[in-house]
Amino acid sequence: ECNKLDYRWNIKAFQAGNKAFAEQMLPAYRNFISSHRFVLSSDNKLFCFGDTLSNVREAYENFPTLLFFNCTDWMKGLLNPIFAYCEDIYWVKKYPPYDIGLYPIASKQVKLEDCAVEAASNMLMMTTAIVEAEQDFGYADMHWKQLCLWADYLQERMKKMTFPSVGLLDNDDERVKCVLGLMAYHKLVQLKGNL
Repeated sequence: ECNKLDYRWNIKAFQAGNKAFAEQMLPAYRNFISSHRFVLSSDNKLFCFGDTLSNVREAYENFPTLLFFNCTDWMKGLLNPIFAYCEDIYWVKKYPPYDIGLYPIASKQVKLEDCAVEAASNMLMMTTAIVEAEQDFGYADMHWKQLCLWADYLQERMKKMTFPSVGLLDNDDERVKCVLGLMAYHKLVQLKGNL
């Protein structure tokens, strides 16, 4: 049965991409399942935790695989703890944390650097991916205040950065991330009107 299922998914992955894409999907999916814990919060929200709780970069790296397997609930499960943490009265920054602690205790960010632009941009892009996959604005609407706050933060950062267009991709990932995050927010605004 497992071999049949693998074969079916491999064919689908090959049709969606190429051989390299197909060879990455099942191992990435299995790795995600084996390295995450699935927990229901007291208000019945799914939380997906890795060893480092709600690591934004790890969530971002898992999104393509989860999107391919149409696991939008798990995608939300990766973001739910971050939104809950940011919507708490103790989080006062204009951007999301890079992570929220080490399993099983959500207490403080483990990574010493904030990586604020990356975290804000990734959260905006991942939320947009969920809304587009579900064709429903409900999830973004629940967290609209936070999403707007993060977009404003990226907008402020962009205003402070002056750079020639030639140098945009020369070791300037932060600037590129700003642009991608703001593009995702713009897409969310469009989807809000359409959905």
